[in-house]
Amino acid sequence: MKGKVEIYAIASDGSERLLESGRNLTVDGAGELIVDMLTTPSSTLGIAPRVMDTSNWRFGALSFGPPGGAFDEGGYFYTEDTTYSSVINAIGSQKTLRLLSNSARSIDGDTSTYVPNYHKPSYPDVLDRRLEKADTAYSILSGDGTVSYGHLENRIAFASGDPSSYFQGGYPTSSTTTNAINAPQAAIVSSLIGDFTDPNVNATVLCASSYYPDFASTYQYLSGIYSDFNYQKTMDYRGFATVDYTQNGTLTFGETSVSSFAGATTAEAFVEDPRVVVECFIGRWDIYALNCYGGFHQMGLWGMDCKEALKSNAAPFLESDGSYIDSNGVTKQEFKLFAKKTFTSNLALTSDQNYLTLDIPGLLNQGPLKVRWILDFRSNHD
Repeated sequence: MKGKVEIYAIASDGSERLLESGRNLTVDGAGELIVDMLTTPSSTLGIAPRVMDTSNWRFGALSFGPPGGAFDEGGYFYTEDTTYSSVINAIGSQKTLRLLSNSARSIDGDTSTYVPNYHKPSYPDVLDRRLEKADTAYSILSGDGTVSYGHLENRIAFASGDPSSYFQGGYPTSSTTTNAINAPQAAIVSSLIGDFTDPNVNATVLCASSYYPDFASTYQYLSGIYSDFNYQKTMDYRGFATVDYTQNGTLTFGETSVSSFAGATTAEAFVEDPRVVVECFIGRWDIYALNCYGGFHQMGLWGMDCKEALKSNAAPFLESDGSYIDSNGVTKQEFKLFAKKTFTSNLALTSDQNYLTLDIPGLLNQGPLKVRWILDFRSNHD
């Protein structure tokens, strides 16, 4: 089996430009999932026979993340040093990330551009169980049992009132989230020392409403910073973007689909041409969040770990309304890493001078991306 990943930048007029293209790495978890699917007898587990339905063993989610070296800086800033208590309290109450930067790290002197410190992502290994071989500083220091999956999680959307959610990392909230719209905002600061009761302290660029561009309605539902994943209710609090098998060429931002290479979703189409295409449209503010937390350097394709999910739930792992994710961001699904793709460059990097508009700072001058991940199960590959 071979896999190929393509990343496209989508301009405001809907045109697409190929940014990256390359092979993925299929990890050991892929083989384990196939073996589990073929060897897990429903009678032995004492549950409904529908556990053997192939829908419980298919691709389950995508996830995205920065290099491991970013997990204790940028948006992930976390420290036990009491001298930084005002910073920690300010971030939690103001919902404003403090991104330490300076002109030396900007692009061509664009001082309102946020460029995360560069860290090379870990070398991909077939034994990988997580997207990145690193834990966030918060998960190490907190002692509260927080698990790191090696990717950007979605903690803020479901715990926007908890300051610790910002240090665990997360995408913006939904445009429909009460009292939490536009979180997380961000400010580029020249120092992390001072009284941060005023969000403008040490800020060279503050994320403010006057900077929001006029973007085509096709790519942005409302004005403001919010997550398309959370608007569509497709991502759980752990940062897994659920794959929807009912979509057929009608994707919008925040959604992920699976189809045959020809675009069909019928079983016959996959038999005739066993190439599977996973597509995801990532909204501009979700890209913005990835950049705030260190960049977009990793992407994972996760299979549904039915065997693990059966320990506490019954197939087919749906909520009463037919959805996979409840209002608290919890899903009955469990996932195992199937394949991953690593990028040496930061796909979320932007600047004051990029193709969107010159009227807003590079911190916010983001455009959406399209992911096209092709898995080729044919015996004779291209």
